[in-house]
Amino acid sequence: VFGTNSSNVIAKAPCPVIAIPEDNPHSNIKTITYLTNYLDSDIACLQNLVDIAKIFNAKIQVVHVASYEEDSDKAKVNMDAFRAKVQGHVNYEKINFKTLLGHDIEQRLEEYMLEENSIDLLVMSAHHRSLMYRLFGKSVTKAMTLYLKTPLMVYHHNQNNIDNTPDYVVEKIIL
Repeated sequence: VFGTNSSNVIAKAPCPVIAIPEDNPHSNIKTITYLTNYLDSDIACLQNLVDIAKIFNAKIQVVHVASYEEDSDKAKVNMDAFRAKVQGHVNYEKINFKTLLGHDIEQRLEEYMLEENSIDLLVMSAHHRSLMYRLFGKSVTKAMTLYLKTPLMVYHHNQNNIDNTPDYVVEKIIL
């Protein structure tokens, strides 16, 4: 269970943090899922993640959860544009991209994790200290019950000027 100590480390560490549940059944990392909101800063996170994936010869799934309200054609265009941008900066053959549609981001992600049943590491990024406190503050145990068996890696860094999108995706997934 992710508790107070884990949440404090995640919120305060100046580097990416991996929280591994005590009863984690995974002994090897074969599949890494990175949640994206198409931010330019995601590219730096993915470059770093590739170094980790290479150690384990793991595949990386870049996933965006779009709401049903978003046109599925538009969601595909957005993912294709992000894929092209990533491929221009990140050199790794075992990376694929997927857009999920759903009414509720957290619920759709939960369904996806159950469908895949092979995600060994869930990775997300958050860009603001205040958001990190809201995400990993008092109720982290309750908030993370969805991911009790899946290790979670969180990147947190300053928001790029280009990253205009708020961290509502990360906030919604955790809260």
